[in-house]
This record gives sequence, structure tokens and C-alpha cells, in this order.
Amino acid sequence: MQYATRTIEKAIEARREGRKESHCQDRFADLSQWLAEIVQAREDDGLARLLHSLGSGYADKADSLLALEREMAGAKGYYHLAAQAHALCYQLKRAGARWQVGSAGGPYDFRKNNFNFSKNAILANAPELALTITGEDTIEGMLVAGDYELARRSLPREPSGMRDGLGLCMWGIAHGEQQVLDQGLQERIKVLRRQGRSHPVILDSWGLAAVQLARHRGMRCQVPVIELPWDLLDDTPADLTGLTLPMAEEIRSIIREKTSGGTI
Repeated sequence: MQYATRTIEKAIEARREGRKESHCQDRFADLSQWLAEIVQAREDDGLARLLHSLGSGYADKADSLLALEREMAGAKGYYHLAAQAHALCYQLKRAGARWQVGSAGGPYDFRKNNFNFSKNAILANAPELALTITGEDTIEGMLVAGDYELARRSLPREPSGMRDGLGLCMWGIAHGEQQVLDQGLQERIKVLRRQGRSHPVILDSWGLAAVQLARHRGMRCQVPVIELPWDLLDDTPADLTGLTLPMAEEIRSIIREKTSGGTI
């Protein structure tokens, strides 16, 4: 049994009752139209922001399919679209696109936050796509590539050196330590449940991606909470039939132009 709280159960029921599929599709249509207009105008800063928003929308759709419908096949397709959008966003930034985010307007630290993007590719069972975001010189990239020895050398010697639950998960996976993995997942869920009293978290896709990385290590999740539907995970690639990221080729052309020294 996957344990929930009354608060989470009420949040799931409210999401089921209030969800409007047509509204969701309208949102994607609006974002796609806006994306086409920005590509046409060749506004690289707006393009990066919109790709980020579009990717986040796809990821939210995937989370809802998992949390509300327990539909992994459909969720993987949307996770893949989210990863595609975020990978292009990442490439735009590396190519020099102007993008200021946050209330302070500061630069976004992709290296520090790459798991925000790569988790979607991991859940879509698309390791090559994940590596375009993580690179092979980050802990996430090392785990995706299965280079556990290098990951161990790059981490603190003891798990106590990790700063949070997700970090503990990464340490546990690198070392093949089931107890540390479980501890990290438990700590993460405790934090999410404390923070979620006003806005409950019904699915932890970050933690679930860590569980998927652990599966590839031959480990398994032993934390039976509703936010981690680990029993739905598999190794089948996402089915992208009928799913296409809008303007993808045009955006790649812009990235190639910027990378080669052109301007937009």
C-alpha cells in the first residue's frame, strides 16, 4: 500500500474534479502559437523563457497522468516532450541566448539545477536526451551513464556530506547503498509534506526520477508513499506517436546560427 495523508487525498480528489482537459489543450495551443511568433521574430530571450514554460507545462501534464490516472505510457510521452523543450532551452542558453529569470533577474544556474530538466528525460527512458542536459561531468550525468565509480569519487566520502534528501539519494545510488537511498527518499517526502500543507504535492517527479536511476543500478524503492508511484516505472522508451514539439527544427536552426557565431 502506498501511504498518503488526508491532505494529499483531498488534493488529488480536487484535482480530479476540477481538471478540464480542453483547457489544458488550449494552453498548449496558445503556447505553441506564441512560440511560432517568437521564432518568427527571432527573439532569443523570449524564446528561452517560452521553451521553459512549455516544457514545464508538458511535465505538469505528465505528473497529472501519473498521479491521477496512473498512466505511465502517456506520461512518458509528455515527459519526453518536456525534456526536448528544456534541452533546447539549455542549448539556447549555452549558445549565448539572453535569459534572466527570477524576481531578481539573475542568471539561471543550469549546472546547479540541471536535474530540474533532466528528470523528465530520465522518466521518459531517454538517457541520451538526459545526457544532453546533464553532460557527463555532473553527478546526475554520471548516474545516467552508469559510471558509478566516477560518481563515487566525485561525491563526499560519507553521506552526511550531502545537503538534502535528493543528494542522499544520489549518494546511495552511486554507492549501491539501499539504506541511504531510502533515507534520502524519506527525508525528501517529509520536507515536501511539511511544505505542502497549503499547496500539497501529489507527485514527486524528482524523487521518482531518482528511483528510476536506482532501478538501473539494480536497486528498488522501499518507501511506500503515494507521491512515488514507483510500481509504474519500466524500461520501455516513450511512444511519441502523435506527439511533436512545435517549431523544434526552426529552434535548432537558431541554435546552430548562434553557435557558429551568427546573431539573431
